[in-house]
Amino acid sequence: MADVHHLPSVEDAENAASDWIARLNADDVSDEDRRRFEIWRSAHLRHAHAYEELMATWSELQRSGPLVRAVSYGGALESACTPPSYRRRRLSLALAATLAMAALSLGWYWVELRTASVFQTAVGERASVALPDGSTLELNSNSTARIDYRPDARIIQVPSGWSLAIRGSGRWGLLSTWIYGPRAYR
Repeated sequence: MADVHHLPSVEDAENAASDWIARLNADDVSDEDRRRFEIWRSAHLRHAHAYEELMATWSELQRSGPLVRAVSYGGALESACTPPSYRRRRLSLALAATLAMAALSLGWYWVELRTASVFQTAVGERASVALPDGSTLELNSNSTARIDYRPDARIIQVPSGWSLAIRGSGRWGLLSTWIYGPRAYR
């Protein structure tokens, strides 16, 4: 019972066979490598069988190499000689237009909305607000006013409400303005 002989597994035999194929196809293979390979292959029938199967697959891959290179080369030539399709060009233009609109919208938001002040009153409420330029904003009941300060003007928008008064001597001189209804004024 001391002479128990273990069979090599199929997986181990295939792994060793693939290592031997790589070694025997290397540029620096020696006579000693070839001698050790013959010893390994003749050690068990499973080794020889695994080597023969993998070598057949390797040979098929080597034979298909020129065909694969030719097909790859032909595909590269075709794509280099064919102008971009109309559809791809249209998609590129649409993407560029979308990005331009997004940039313009972001710019508008940055310039318009960031510099505005919004004041609002509830139903039955009145408010008097001192503005930074020294004038006073008076809002009637249920009104909204949006004031945008620009270097050359003060823009007042009244999206809702019916009465708005601005009084005082602000940056633009003495003023008194009454606004009735939704409007925008400079």
